[in-house]
Amino acid sequence: MAKKKDALELLTECQPLPARPVYALYGAEVFLKRECLQLIQRGVWGEEARDAAACRHQGPTADFRDVADDLSTRDLFGSGTRLVVVEQADPFVTKHRAAMETLVESIATQAALVLDVMTWNSATRLAKLVDRLGLAIACQPVTAARAKSWLVRWGKSRYGIKLERAAAEQLTEIMGTELGILDQELAKLAASVSAKGTVSLDLVRELSAGWGTKTVWSLLDAALAGQIEDALRSLERLLVSGETALAIFSQIAFSLRRLSQATLLLEQAEAENRRIGLRTALERCGVKPFALAKSEAQLRWLGRQRARKLMAYLLAMDLALKGDSSSPERARLELEKLLMFIATPYAFHQTGG
Repeated sequence: MAKKKDALELLTECQPLPARPVYALYGAEVFLKRECLQLIQRGVWGEEARDAAACRHQGPTADFRDVADDLSTRDLFGSGTRLVVVEQADPFVTKHRAAMETLVESIATQAALVLDVMTWNSATRLAKLVDRLGLAIACQPVTAARAKSWLVRWGKSRYGIKLERAAAEQLTEIMGTELGILDQELAKLAASVSAKGTVSLDLVRELSAGWGTKTVWSLLDAALAGQIEDALRSLERLLVSGETALAIFSQIAFSLRRLSQATLLLEQAEAENRRIGLRTALERCGVKPFALAKSEAQLRWLGRQRARKLMAYLLAMDLALKGDSSSPERARLELEKLLMFIATPYAFHQTGG
């Protein structure tokens, strides 16, 4: 029987995961899910794994037959193994649990299924099947202590730099423990030192000072209060100061994903005839107690329909900023479109505007 794995430990090992017919990536840490998917792809396709080759479905709208058909269709490229990813899969799993149990047991040897979920009940028959046939990987938010230790190891293995312990501690104090944001900061720091160079506490204080981060949070707060002019002015200041569009987006996306994940938790509870409060859902997605009131107001501003769409929107934007819209002008336009999307009053979206 396959054992459950901790995503942070898998990234430390940095080895391709053994090819299996099914994987479950569960938890609220998006960066860990993305990196684990890369390890899965390397295990399935080898070192030339390409993210674009995965067949993706959005859980809230996915049709079970389409997913099953994709798993039974032989891939014409690469190794011939078909990799099918169901994102935001909580409502999909809840709705099709019995059919999923049959499907998981019958996945062909030339296919693999990845379920990206927020919660994973290990007591269900489906979870036990995944334990027996595949791999369940915990992608949960990490503590400050684990984040500091990970930063040192990740800086060495991913960016070839030596991060002083004091520098790692300062980074977590400034940026928090969201790994995607910390990874962006490491990339910026690595570009400022020579190969195998040392990142000191002084360098972190110089390059990762809190002004830019605070301005991004102010920008997002303004947009989620409908104050689009203030949000656009903050964006202008950040870009003029030298912040990259991708770094700004990473911090914005971190908060927006939590709001979207909380919405999915609420809808999953409703589908299972359970009731959980909005604050409870936000807490389970990693929102700190001091930020609960603000996050609740922001989620109400977005409304359920728009919050549900955010995950797909952010994924598409991430790909655009790393591809066709990577130029400064196009990247800025993408950020402005995102701000307009979240700053528009909820009633406007309800009327189809």
